[in-house]
Amino acid sequence: MRPNLLADRLEMLLVAQWLAAGGPEDGNVTFVITRAVEELGCPDGRAGVLEVMGALGMLEERQLVQIEWSKTAGAPATLHIADALRRDAQRVFNPRSS
Repeated sequence: MRPNLLADRLEMLLVAQWLAAGGPEDGNVTFVITRAVEELGCPDGRAGVLEVMGALGMLEERQLVQIEWSKTAGAPATLHIADALRRDAQRVFNPRSS
């Protein structure tokens, strides 16, 4: 999958997770990379993890997310979705609360 396309799909997945969690004001969502690999249809194993890591890096470079990795390997990370992205999502998916 093209890196930009995967980054766009990951962005949509993360916004959907944030909205499903009730749109917490702090913008934080729990992020499990193996779950993202599966949900995005990436290859199994290391190749899929590396693809998602690359897409996540693109989102970080664009300052759309910040990720705080757990100190324990395999444990969920905390991902912070940028204010601007959360506002856009609220405007599109919940226009009455904007």
